[in-house]
Amino acid sequence: MACLRPILHAASLPGDLGLDVHVSPHFLELCFRPSHLSYQFTAFSKAMSEGKGPVGLALEHHLSVDRPSETIGEDGFPEFPALNANRTVWSWKWTSTGLSGAAPTLHVTGELHFRSSNDLQYQAEFSRYDRLVTNSRCVQVLYSKDADEVLQGQRSIYRIFAPIVDYSPLYFGVQRVVGQDSVSAGLVVKKHGGEGWLDAFYADALCQIAGLWVNCMMDDDEKDMWIANGVEHWLRAPTANIKASSKEKWHVFCQHSRSADGNSVLSDIFIFDATSGALTEVIMGVKYAKVARTSMGKLFSRLTAQSGTVKAPVSQSVAPVLMASAETPVPSQPTPQTAAAPVTQKAAKPAPETPSINVVGKLKAVLADISGLEPEEIKDDVELGDIGIDSLMGIEMAREIEKEFECTLPQDELMHVTNFPSLLSCVQGALGASTDDVVVHSSSASEDEAEDVAGGATTPASVSTNATSVDLDFNEALSKGLELPQSAILKAFGETKLTTDRLMEEYGNRGYLSTIAPLQDQLCVALIIEGFKELGCDLAATKPREKLPSIPYADDQKRFAQYLYTVLETAHIVELDSGNMTRTHIAVPKRQSADILKELLSSFPEHACCNELAHYTGSHLAGILTGHEDGIKLIFGTDRGRELVAGVYADNPMNKIYYAQMGDFIRRLAASTSQRPSQGPLKILEMGAGTGATTKVILPLLAELEIEVEFTFTDLAASFVAAARKQFKHLPFIKFRTHDIEKVPADDLLHSQHIVLASNAVHATRSLPIAATNIRKMLRPDGVLLMVEMTEPMYWCDIIFGVFEGWWLFEDDRQHALSSAEDWEKVLHGVSYGHVDWSDGHIVETKCQRLIMATAGGKQHPRLPIAPKQQEDFRHEEREAATSKLIAKTALDFTIPTIPETDIIKTPSTGHCILITGATGSLGSHMAAHYASLPTVTSVICLNRRSHNSPYTPLERQLNAFTQKSITLPASSLSKITAYETDSTKPLLGLPEETYATLSTTVTHIVHNAWPMNGKLPLQAFTPQFKVLRHLFDLAALVAAKRGPGFKFSFQFISSIATVGHYPFHARTPHIPEETMGIKSVLPNGYGDAKFVCERVLDETLHRYPDRFRAMVVRLGQVAGSSGSGYWNENEHFAFLVKSAQTLKALPRLESVVSWTCVDDVAGASADLLLDKFPEKIYHIDNPVRQDWAGMLKLLVGELGTPENKIVSFEE
Repeated sequence: MACLRPILHAASLPGDLGLDVHVSPHFLELCFRPSHLSYQFTAFSKAMSEGKGPVGLALEHHLSVDRPSETIGEDGFPEFPALNANRTVWSWKWTSTGLSGAAPTLHVTGELHFRSSNDLQYQAEFSRYDRLVTNSRCVQVLYSKDADEVLQGQRSIYRIFAPIVDYSPLYFGVQRVVGQDSVSAGLVVKKHGGEGWLDAFYADALCQIAGLWVNCMMDDDEKDMWIANGVEHWLRAPTANIKASSKEKWHVFCQHSRSADGNSVLSDIFIFDATSGALTEVIMGVKYAKVARTSMGKLFSRLTAQSGTVKAPVSQSVAPVLMASAETPVPSQPTPQTAAAPVTQKAAKPAPETPSINVVGKLKAVLADISGLEPEEIKDDVELGDIGIDSLMGIEMAREIEKEFECTLPQDELMHVTNFPSLLSCVQGALGASTDDVVVHSSSASEDEAEDVAGGATTPASVSTNATSVDLDFNEALSKGLELPQSAILKAFGETKLTTDRLMEEYGNRGYLSTIAPLQDQLCVALIIEGFKELGCDLAATKPREKLPSIPYADDQKRFAQYLYTVLETAHIVELDSGNMTRTHIAVPKRQSADILKELLSSFPEHACCNELAHYTGSHLAGILTGHEDGIKLIFGTDRGRELVAGVYADNPMNKIYYAQMGDFIRRLAASTSQRPSQGPLKILEMGAGTGATTKVILPLLAELEIEVEFTFTDLAASFVAAARKQFKHLPFIKFRTHDIEKVPADDLLHSQHIVLASNAVHATRSLPIAATNIRKMLRPDGVLLMVEMTEPMYWCDIIFGVFEGWWLFEDDRQHALSSAEDWEKVLHGVSYGHVDWSDGHIVETKCQRLIMATAGGKQHPRLPIAPKQQEDFRHEEREAATSKLIAKTALDFTIPTIPETDIIKTPSTGHCILITGATGSLGSHMAAHYASLPTVTSVICLNRRSHNSPYTPLERQLNAFTQKSITLPASSLSKITAYETDSTKPLLGLPEETYATLSTTVTHIVHNAWPMNGKLPLQAFTPQFKVLRHLFDLAALVAAKRGPGFKFSFQFISSIATVGHYPFHARTPHIPEETMGIKSVLPNGYGDAKFVCERVLDETLHRYPDRFRAMVVRLGQVAGSSGSGYWNENEHFAFLVKSAQTLKALPRLESVVSWTCVDDVAGASADLLLDKFPEKIYHIDNPVRQDWAGMLKLLVGELGTPENKIVSFEE
């Protein structure tokens, strides 16, 4: 295998060398193009392999180089003399001679070295470079967070490079360039053409990383440009076979060194295979010389001013064009322009125009700053709406004009201003100038011409030659534009859909409906109550069943007012019947909206904008409903409103998910799309883009794509379009225009777009079918609609956007502005869309909002699958570590104390003394009553949590607890009961020393029943309970010590089925053994883990002394109400469910059985276990007889009067 090692030097070269075509001027296009060098090298290499001598190749070009009247003759050729006897080193130079016979002009010289890939010296030389610079160093710079400058996205990069070199697409390849200090790194996607040692387009793309750094990133005078005029050494890896490789992604690392005089830069370039990281090529000493742009521009003008038709061989490539400066364009064929006479709108007097001109200029500057246009783009007769200044933007415009001119504009006149002349007249009047002095001229130049002027000079992408026409079939294929196969669309969306659950987790939306939404609902209900009170309907001051007065509202607010009534009805504060509103027995919430907002902001700051804007608009309900305030002006006409609504669109965590999915879909689709050169861009249009929340996410992504794109920002409000133009106009691939979703698209938009985006915009139309039809008219036959839409109504959303009249103007069969995904599917299929699908997952919050996709044509395919339900991470190792630490801490240093023999109680007890914690609760009360009724029990001590606000004594409070639960006891049983209220987390259980000492000599059994019922608290929140448990153990140890070795103290810890709740899942059996469990069997919440800690502490303390203690754990299943009274603990889940059913008038349909044990039966069973002389360590109390929920449901429906159509799924 022969390897080529060119060593090149340039002489008399005004442009680029050819191997690095960053600055190749168009007049050198045909004589120094790398493709021609490639051809020479390839032929020369072939000659070498055949043992042939030097080869001279005649040029076929005939073009002017340095003298316009002369051309290169047939004697223009490169020369190749051999430099050694083995004919492995060759010198070459390229000259040309004019027709006049002048001395030859030398253009470039170099050396070619042929070396075997087995040459050990060659291998050693290359390996030194491999050690010098590594791919990891390149990647470190390429993705550095501390980069000085980053250029991202092929289209953007070549737009930025265009003032230096105007490349045609065949030279494109650079996707990312990063500059950091004196190095640069880049990502190039370009495959070697496969023919010849040197592929011009491939080589050029690699060298562009250096060219971009010196011309676009190096701190230098913008008046200068840098021309590559030499390469010291170009070496390819001995084992590399680039032209036969399928590789196309390359990492390029460049080191740059500037000369002491600052007039030249040397760049060393290292090319790595991006996949393997292997070094494949080294280009050392690429020399860049500094040239003034104006000088280069003059040179080009001189060389091309008198040139005629250029002869050149036919080639499919288009050489890059050197741009000397935007002000000095390369001459091209002149474009005829017709100067139009100015149109005078008002006859001018021969008065001095200077004051008017100053006003016009300053006024245009103000409008330009507001609209995002350049002052020269604002025509003298422009309609203000056409540049984005509508009624909303007009408020800001007036404010800025008054500030600029230090005047006050007359509001009555300002109301009639619609165009620039009338605005100018208004300003002139405010300034006290005569409007007769104002002359306003209007150019007849088209908008396109204006855009050309604003954009600077343009340069043709190619030079005119007498080449034959390009293949017509290829042109016909290009005319069809970029095509999107439906299979690619479905594949991309299917992959995006699979990310839904993961993104829900990542953006913190899991649990939103159970934690945040209820509090937001409370906020909205409070705001409505406050608004109604302001309108004369004080709900808190009315009695149950009292009829309420209707609130006053304007005619255009009827639907909004009716909606607010339904919110109150859903909250069961009022009942609606035939237009009458009646108060219910449900108390009006006492919390003020401001207090609820404060809690929301503190607890859920990520939802701050939504909650603040809901409170902001809700605080103005009275004014909105009566027509005294305008909802649009309230939000978009105030700084506070605009700030908050922009935050709602941009920062709402739910929106962020679907913006991310939108971008993910586009990225996947673009990656799978094959785009041929000049085939046309991927066209994307965003409708109802508004404040640009979606746009801000999508645009950076588009800039990174490896295909050409065109993005059009549209909105009905010209002010939004103007604001977007101001913010995004620096991007080369974006357009702006106003567009009404409800109207037929303009002719130039018909069937033009590959993708139409809309984020929470389409629902705000009068008719979804009409809007969907209009959208489809914009789509190409292979196009796709992508919508983010809320699919579940939310109070906070309606309180915000319900203040807009347009929210309620729907005229189709909707009952609300928002529709479900299934309803959207019906609408889209009804107007001939093809496949319709939407984001979905297992997490319940996915139903709140969807990313809906619909193809413009085709048929409905099976619904794309959702991601398989992920095995939940129960953090076994983390929880094991946390619980083990708490177990060790709680059990630390437990022992039975040693006491004097004289203190040991010699007389055995004549009856049992039972101490019960938490005796005022449902189970605790039944336990105390049961033990008091037993003849073997002489005393029941109730140790309860202190109640700070109770007017009762501890004993009275205990007896009241019996009464509340319908527990009756005879006097003989009541006489056994003693009650204490204390803080058991303190030493001695918080009791006085004498009381504690008495207990240590009288108590024979302890039942630890007290426990906070809260499944949401984290493990650490139960730390006080571990202190209580240890204090009870210490009391038990003291009793055991005082009773002596012959006495066994009984201790019962009331645990929960939560400690074994996950056992059936990993053991795959519903039968749970009564034994000690590991952490993986415990329900993964703080409540379950805390109960588990207490069970294990029992093992580490009392169970270590089996001869002194009868210690046991009793795990309880679902404890139901009393078999006698039916009383059920109102804090239990089922009691909550019944209360909710009464309020919502609905019940859940469950596919399961219930297992309930009456509370009095649980109390009796636990007492039997405690008093057993030979107990086991662990017991389960559960009802072995199961009941079908369906049967239970019939009973509940009858008792609660729940309508049959209100039996809903558990998810609902």
